[in-house]
Amino acid sequence: MKVFGFKLPRKLKAEFDRLASENPNITRSEAVRRAILETLDYIKVRGRLPPILSDFYDGDGTVVTSVKIDEDLERELREVSIKFGVTMAEIVRRAIIRYVEARRKKTAVYVGRYIKIRYGYI
Repeated sequence: MKVFGFKLPRKLKAEFDRLASENPNITRSEAVRRAILETLDYIKVRGRLPPILSDFYDGDGTVVTSVKIDEDLERELREVSIKFGVTMAEIVRRAIIRYVEARRKKTAVYVGRYIKIRYGYI
């Protein structure tokens, strides 16, 4: 295992840490590794990087974060980063964004004339 360091927006790191702590059976590094693997599968199937559709880049600054990844995962990250012309850290950031977006609770409110309904999914 190697230590891999990268920067995350503060808001994204806080949300990721909150979601990762909800499952005491896995470490934060394991959650990041799972997110990376899911994103690499996405890239293999679609042939492109996942889009960034989030509000985490709000100018609140960044935090340096590090995780342990194995050499095979690092090699695969490096190959994809060269193919798409982005840094490995950018792929990891997108992976964490996908992880958070897929797991955080999303709700919406419908307000009608007589009723107010909350609906959403987790």
